[in-house]
Formats: sequence, C-alpha cells, structure tokens
Amino acid sequence: MSKIRQIVQLFFEGDHPAETKKKFYRWLLSPSSESEKEKALVEQWNGIESIADSSTKNSFNKVIARFGVDKRKQRLRATPKLIRIAAVLLIPIITGLAAYLYVKNSENQSVEFVEYFTPNANLRTIDLPDGSSVTMNYGSIIVYPRNFTAKRREVFLSGEAKFTVSHDKKRPFIVKTNDMNIEALGTIFNVSSYVENSETITTLVDGKVRIDMKNSEENFILEPLQQIVLDRETGKTFIRQAKLELELAWEKGYLSFQNADIEDIMQEIQRKYDVRIYANYKEIKGEKLTVKFAPDESLYEIFKTIQLLINKFNYRIEGDNIYIY
Repeated sequence: MSKIRQIVQLFFEGDHPAETKKKFYRWLLSPSSESEKEKALVEQWNGIESIADSSTKNSFNKVIARFGVDKRKQRLRATPKLIRIAAVLLIPIITGLAAYLYVKNSENQSVEFVEYFTPNANLRTIDLPDGSSVTMNYGSIIVYPRNFTAKRREVFLSGEAKFTVSHDKKRPFIVKTNDMNIEALGTIFNVSSYVENSETITTLVDGKVRIDMKNSEENFILEPLQQIVLDRETGKTFIRQAKLELELAWEKGYLSFQNADIEDIMQEIQRKYDVRIYANYKEIKGEKLTVKFAPDESLYEIFKTIQLLINKFNYRIEGDNIYIY
C-alpha cells in the first residue's frame, strides 16, 4: 500500500482532533501528487461495505435529508448502490469545498452549506439565494453557501445542471467543477461534469460566460449557442456549435446525444433508468452516436435502436441488469 493511500485510509478510519484535520486538509489541497490523492480517495469510497445494516440506513437517511430529498415523495431506500453513488459524486468537489472553507476560516468567517442530491431516475429544480434557478439532471449533486458573499456567488457541481442566473454585475456567478470554472453575470447555460464520463461540457444558451480551465492556464469566452468540450483522456479542449434541442432535451425527459461516446451513453442510460450495465467495450470502443430517445421509450426499444446503429453491438437484459458483449 502506498504512503498516500495509508494517509487517506488512516484519516477516514479514525476520529481526529481539529488540528490534525486541518493538517490533513492542507496536505490534500497541496499541489503535489494530485492524481495519487484522487485515486486514493476513489479507492477509499469504493471500499464502503456493501451490506447496509439498520445503523447505516439511519445515517444515510440523515444524509439524504441534508441533500434536501423528500423521502415521502422520492420513495428512496438506503441501498448500498445509492450510498456508493452519493459518495463517489462527492469526490470531484471535495477539494474545491475544502479550499473555499479554508479561505473563509482564514478570514474568520463561518460558512453554512446547502446540498442537494438528485438520485438516478429523478430530476429537480431548485432556487438559489440570489434568485437564480438550477435544474438538476439524474445522479447530480450541487453544493453552495446558504448566503452568498458580497463579492461573488459560488456553486459546486458534480453531474449535470442547467443554470438560469440572476443578473448582478457586482457579484459574478461561478460554477466550479472538477475540470473547469464557469463564470457568468446574468445568463443561461448548461454544465455536464459527471465524474464517470469521458468529457466535461459547458453549453451557453444566452448571455456570455468565461471558462477557466483548472489543469492549464487556458481560458475561453463563449458566445450563445457555443459549447466547450474537454476530453478528459487527452486533455484537449475545443469549442463547437451546440444543438440545443439535444443538449437540453434531458429537462423534458429525453435521452439525447451529440457525437457522444458509447460508454458515456451507457452511463446516461444507467442514471435515467436506475439500472446496472456490465459491458465489454472491446469490439465497440470509440463508437460515437448522435441520437435522441423519447421519454416513453423502453430500455428494449433503446437498445434495439443502438444495435441497429452500431455493428457488433450485442446485449442481454435481465431485470435491472444489462449485459453488453
């Protein structure tokens, strides 16, 4: 076991004094060995016990309550699958939140956060303290201060959401993801930044936004109907014209894709239908599709269509499990 993995494991397995926690967060925020630290965090959460007892369920229900999910309406069960999803979704925004809190603590300011989590197969719209609204796609999490500061409005996102931002030229509105920061004054834009997807995409509907890339010194200004795409595997970024009827179709329950990788398409199907897909992508790796599925199309109809579009795409559906071979 690596030293970094040991540090992360020891921290999460024990209860530590405040000074120790502060040192850990400083170490986590330092630029050294960033990829190893992220890998260690992922391994830590992947090690969550797969058996959920009554204590786990009670704790999970408290977490869900903090995320603003009404159990009576959502009919959620504290399943191991959902616990693991919620944990993994938090990984990309931990560092950003820690940095934000560290700065506020240094300024002797206390910060109270509000968190919302949309489980798979659920969409929701929330209102922010400044009057802005956010529509969240399946399996997404958003975290923001209960009260925005006098200088800026910052929101942390993992997943996908459409933002309609209230105009306030004195306080820029900033959405922070694992790969990029999106800054706006008054505008409408969509951000897709799922941790398991191969791309992070920001699409501008109206207004103007500035994009600051986190892993480089590059920054971009988007005009309406443009989108910026970051390929996480190659690190390359490019701007293209957006097809809004595809990019925003998820708000109305559609599954839509613009030149999307087959693996990302499978991830989206998992989130919408709350199923588990086991895939061998060897024969179809690199396949991309531009396609749109109606809200009432069944899994059988969707997979039959994909099979017609992609050669060597074979599948088997067994309840909530789907096998691709």
